Amino acid sequence: GVGGVGEDPVAAGGERIGLHPLAVIFALLAFGQLFGFAGILVAMSLFFGFYILQLTAQALGKQEIISAFLGGWLPVIVFGAASPLFIHRMR
Repeated sequence: GVGGVGEDPVAAGGERIGLHPLAVIFALLAFGQLFGFAGILVAMSLFFGFYILQLTAQALGKQEIISAFLGGWLPVIVFGAASPLFIHRMR
């Protein structure tokens, strides 16, 4: 299946972190509409930051360096905690 153990996480793309491709396209278009080309760069940076954090947290959880629960939720916690800053910067 997509995103299974032993599969290439890059080849799985958005399916690997549970993002529908349309959600990624919508985020790029929304940030592009609000902030122009710089907004697209910000959206891509945020997406890749989330992706890298997700891969790292999952690997740490699988190696039992952190709990599996934290490994699954760490990116959501980090980006959720940072979202007020992002929203404040938009205003």
